[in-house]
Amino acid sequence: MKIGLSTYCLFLISLFSINTQGQIEDLRKEINKIIKYDTELILEDNPGFIISVLDQDSIYQLAFGNQYSDRTSPPSSKDIFEIGSITKSFTALLTIALYERGYLSLDDPINNHLHRNYRNPRLENITIHDLLTHTSGFPKRPDFMGRKMKDPKNPYKHYGKDDLLKYYAAYIPKDIPKFEYSHTNFALLEIILENATGNDLQQLMSTYIWEPLNMEDTFIEWNLESAINVCPGYDKASRLTPPWDFESFAGSEGIKSNAKDLAKFVQFQMSDEINTSLNNSIRRAQEIQIPQSLNKSISTSYGWQIYNRDKDGYPIFTYTGRTSGHNAFIAYIKETKTAVIILSNSVLGTEDLGLQVLRMINYNWKRKV
Repeated sequence: MKIGLSTYCLFLISLFSINTQGQIEDLRKEINKIIKYDTELILEDNPGFIISVLDQDSIYQLAFGNQYSDRTSPPSSKDIFEIGSITKSFTALLTIALYERGYLSLDDPINNHLHRNYRNPRLENITIHDLLTHTSGFPKRPDFMGRKMKDPKNPYKHYGKDDLLKYYAAYIPKDIPKFEYSHTNFALLEIILENATGNDLQQLMSTYIWEPLNMEDTFIEWNLESAINVCPGYDKASRLTPPWDFESFAGSEGIKSNAKDLAKFVQFQMSDEINTSLNNSIRRAQEIQIPQSLNKSISTSYGWQIYNRDKDGYPIFTYTGRTSGHNAFIAYIKETKTAVIILSNSVLGTEDLGLQVLRMINYNWKRKV
């Protein structure tokens, strides 16, 4: 009996679907074991989260819990989450892309890219490179920012770029600059990039990152009247909390995205075969590694924290982001082309689950590193 081509193709599709579903269920069983035995994660404190596992060319999306705490509504790879400080990975990549196109130099003093009314002569040696690597000496957030914070759950809504520039102009350095993780660095980078190009941050991100990587559901600007729905977020008391608004600091914590788009972004970080206008930029971002002063096993690159494992392991590039109602995590190992992305709709997040899953993929699931 002859089998037609269409029948054979349907058979292959069905077989692939069965195999993929089987792998997803195997992954789910392993992740459930990790949650139960190797983490302190309390599922009741996290209404829902979605885990993306990247292994070579395969992507597996696994949903846990629900978007809403009071009804069945599992999250999907298309649901939008706030990614918080993971925004810095995008802003760093954008900065390098603009450097390679001649808009600025990484060695430029900050003062060179600000209006003369805001230049600070005490900071003439602080450069764009210092902002990217958190070695500028600026605090995590500007001093006295709370005076303009009408809602602690929406910290940047009433703190504008003019407020930030006035703070910068009056800032007096306290110590010799050293590593200090700072949202302020990337808020200043946002202003610098906009001044250097004459375009706003969202347009720059779209032109130089999101469009080349075909990230269709990633954005900054958003409002309650928008047709785009952001996954509901929950605070520490399990109360619904709205997404953040940004008058400033969007370059530090402002991006919203989903598991589908972030998987594209991470695949690009790991691949030497995806040809875009950003290839040189990502290589430069990964090559710069500055050890942190408090933990020599952790380095900072342009847009990533790097866990430098012992001589028998590969470095892990990672970043975590948090807002008042969402928590995001990315970690990848370029050499094995494996990665884990977790998006949670609770500020409490998923503890160290992401690194545990990444370790499981590399050591227990399919291969030995």
